[in-house]
Amino acid sequence: MIEIIKRHEGFKSQKEQLHGTRAQISYNSDGHLCIRLLQADPKEDILVVLDKKASRKVIDFLRTAKANDLPF
Repeated sequence: MIEIIKRHEGFKSQKEQLHGTRAQISYNSDGHLCIRLLQADPKEDILVVLDKKASRKVIDFLRTAKANDLPF
């Protein structure tokens, strides 16, 4: 499950949950992390694509966590 939270100061947060039976994570040729949430009907899969900057931040965070033996 992926939760998208839209926040604006002074207003109640808006939350949206994306569900799937499984998730596949890949790194595409454009340098973007992609999360594919598989649905019962493959024609309805949900694809979440991070831009290059966000992808780099996630990858750097995971490398740092691994190097420092953080419990993930």
